[in-house]
Amino acid sequence: MTSRASASVAMALDDLRQLFEGAKRSVFRLETLPVYEVGEDIERQRAFAAEGRLPPPSPDRVAFIRRMQERTRRVAWSRVHVVDQPLTPYLRHELAAYAENEQGGEQVWIAERAAHPGLADLTGDFVLVDDEAGVWFRYDERGRLVGYERVAPAAVETGVEWLLVEQDETDGPSLEAARRSLAALRTMLGVAA
Repeated sequence: MTSRASASVAMALDDLRQLFEGAKRSVFRLETLPVYEVGEDIERQRAFAAEGRLPPPSPDRVAFIRRMQERTRRVAWSRVHVVDQPLTPYLRHELAAYAENEQGGEQVWIAERAAHPGLADLTGDFVLVDDEAGVWFRYDERGRLVGYERVAPAAVETGVEWLLVEQDETDGPSLEAARRSLAALRTMLGVAA
C-alpha cells in the first residue's frame, strides 16, 4: 500500500496560488470536515447564527467573488462538500455562503455521506488541478488549516482515483478502495465514468 506520508510533500501557500493561477481546464476541491476555522469569516458566522440569514459580504469577500468570476471564464471551478447529519452551525452558514461562490461561477455540490456509502472513506480535503496535480489540505482537529501537501507525481500517475483514499490503510487494496470512492462520487454527481 502506498503510504500517504511517502506519496506527498509539503507545499507553500505561494506554490498553491501559482498552481491555481496556472490551471488550464479545471480546479476541483473536495471538502469533508464539519467545521473549518476561518478567521476572517468568524463574525459573519456569528451573525448568521444569531439572525438566521447571511449578512452582506465584506469587501474582501466581494473581491473574492469578482476574482472567481474572472477565473471561471477560462477555467471550470467546482467543489463537493461531503456532509454528515446533523449539520453543524458552521455547515449551515457555509451552505448559505456557497450561493456567493456560485455567483462567482463555481459549481458546488453537497453530498450526504450516509446517502452514499462509497463516500464513507472520504475524510481528507484535497484540490485537483487539471486532473493532474493534487494537493492535500491538512487541518487539525478544530478545523484550522495547518498546511498543504503536494501529491507526488508517481501517485498521480496511478490515476485521479488515488486521491480519493486518504487513509494509510483501507479494507482491501488502496486503488480498489479509491475506485469504489470515485465511482460513488461520479454516481452522486451524475457524471459518466
